[in-house]
Amino acid sequence: GVGKYKDHNVYLPEAIDTVDHLNGMVKEILNASRIQGEAERAVKDDLCIREEVSAAIKEYEILARSKHLHIEVNVDGNPHFLMNRQHFQRLLSNLIGNAIRYTDAKGEIRIEGHPGELSVWNSCPPLADEQLARIFEPFYRPDFSRSTYSGGTGLGLYIVKEILDANELNCSFHPQGNGMCFSIMLPQNPE
Repeated sequence: GVGKYKDHNVYLPEAIDTVDHLNGMVKEILNASRIQGEAERAVKDDLCIREEVSAAIKEYEILARSKHLHIEVNVDGNPHFLMNRQHFQRLLSNLIGNAIRYTDAKGEIRIEGHPGELSVWNSCPPLADEQLARIFEPFYRPDFSRSTYSGGTGLGLYIVKEILDANELNCSFHPQGNGMCFSIMLPQNPE
């Protein structure tokens, strides 16, 4: 009952939220640091792009509906590739989560899969070259819209890049039309 924080009914929930947020960030950092070692010994699964994308989108259906987003999924045929399922789902979850979070209400998201490539595009203000140069840095958020208020920690794309590097996969993240497109070159599945 002392000082400006004497109203514990107001400040205790705020303190708990802050501790929970920091706890989540520490877990993300620890997980990211383990990715390199795990990738070398992780079992490679035969993954189907269509099935993996469908599973990842389900995680975000409620958030996408609440923002009235149009999500279009186009997958050519039934392309498969080899990668650890847990790593790929984490990567895909971060990409789709970012696309949904940073697309304005009634915006558009396109996920396209082709043999050897997967891309996630979302309508949003394109990032400048200076922002793109730092986008994979931990805790970096290019502007106010990418703040903790929007649910981001600045670790999502850092973790995506760690997973891609650990699996020796290339990517690009660039402005495309009235949005941003993240493309991944996937390993081919030897038939």
